[in-house]
Amino acid sequence: MLACTSDYYNIGTDPKVPADGLEKVKEYPQITIEPVIETAFYTGFTNQVSEFIMRLRKEYRVINENLIYPRVLFYLSQQMVKDYVRCHTVLVDLQTLKMLHYAQRMLLGYAHSNFTEKDSVDAKIKKEKYCIGMTYIDMAEKLSRYRKKRMALLEAEVKRLAWNVDNIPSVKATGRLYLLIDAFNVRPIFIMLLGSALLPTIRYLTR
Repeated sequence: MLACTSDYYNIGTDPKVPADGLEKVKEYPQITIEPVIETAFYTGFTNQVSEFIMRLRKEYRVINENLIYPRVLFYLSQQMVKDYVRCHTVLVDLQTLKMLHYAQRMLLGYAHSNFTEKDSVDAKIKKEKYCIGMTYIDMAEKLSRYRKKRMALLEAEVKRLAWNVDNIPSVKATGRLYLLIDAFNVRPIFIMLLGSALLPTIRYLTR
């Protein structure tokens, strides 16, 4: 490992664990999965998205009921199907984040175990283990940064899904497709207008 051969972490010939390394692993004396599984972020969003799935199923079965503007039926049903698929994608993403969270904690647990070597161990071995422990911490921090970015994206996606599901009755009653937002934050009404504008050009080019 280049980081260890170049003494990147300044462990020195008389091996000492860097103070910041000890600080980062002090809460991880052992590897455990329970705190990850029970985190409110995962259980809360899982329950919320599962409710969206049930509501979308129910709304799709009665999509023609109270439909004042039949012209929006196609785009409304299309958006509901997309959101249904996105709900399942979010559930998969939540499980992936949970695995990353566990991997992050596991790496910090391994780092902690590397930092608790007995004094009787050879200095060269201690230095190598301390260096590997610091490498584990760096890997855990990279996972943490990625996981936080994904969590922010998931939070935004869950808000979007909640908005769309809540507005299905309003779209059926008013025909206002702009009340819905797709996964790219583009409202279906703009897609309809763009399609209408491009249709004459497409017909001309395909004659």
